[in-house]
Amino acid sequence: MLISKAACICRIILTMSSLLSLPLFAQKQITEIRVIDSEKESVIESATLQWRALGSSLYMDGTTTDRKGIARVNADVGRKLVLSVSYVGYQTATDTITSDGKRYTIKLNPDAMALENVVVFGKTKARIIRESPEAVSVINAKELQGRSVSLETILNKTIGLKVGQTGGLGSSSRIIVHGLEGNRIQILWDGIPMNTSDGAFSLDEIPIDIIERIEVYKSIIPARFGCDGLGGAVNIVTKEFSTDYFDPTYKESRYCFGFIL
Repeated sequence: MLISKAACICRIILTMSSLLSLPLFAQKQITEIRVIDSEKESVIESATLQWRALGSSLYMDGTTTDRKGIARVNADVGRKLVLSVSYVGYQTATDTITSDGKRYTIKLNPDAMALENVVVFGKTKARIIRESPEAVSVINAKELQGRSVSLETILNKTIGLKVGQTGGLGSSSRIIVHGLEGNRIQILWDGIPMNTSDGAFSLDEIPIDIIERIEVYKSIIPARFGCDGLGGAVNIVTKEFSTDYFDPTYKESRYCFGFIL
């Protein structure tokens, strides 16, 4: 009987101990934290959360928000926690919550960082050509825009270049570069040779308004043009226009005819 009573008492004590220990392992609570943008009210995915006990400087654990901007904090029920929430491009937010199973919302403010002024220097196509090893002169579109002069007049102002006509108005242009002329001088339209075998081509046929720049080569022509000019070349580069571009121009000329009887 004594052994039986002692065994019963032991069983009762063990049972009570087990029941008392159960709450020690069940005092955890999951609390949801929703992170959103303070201005747009949109959720922030992959924001970083860290938490620590109130009064402690050591963080206990951390996690990140899901696609819905929600993170789950698993901590002791009723415990005061200090949350630290951060994300790239936003100011870090700190808040105090209670582990009570509720949902809390943390709003992050965009971090407007003032950047120093950045100045980018680049070379224009005309400048790159001027700095090339070939002897070349470049006339920009700005020098041509709004001028009522002919293309021949503009080219005649280039050192080492002389332009004339073989006849009257509308006749072929005669281009002389350092004393060389005819088929020794090539006239190119966007890199494509335009003059005939004898070097004839009329510059009057080219409207000034469509020209982007004029490249005057006064020595051997660059190999990329693939033509046979030995004394030089004039490459007329045109502007790039949209398909619906329309800019009409007109030219007026007067002629005087005389007869000898």
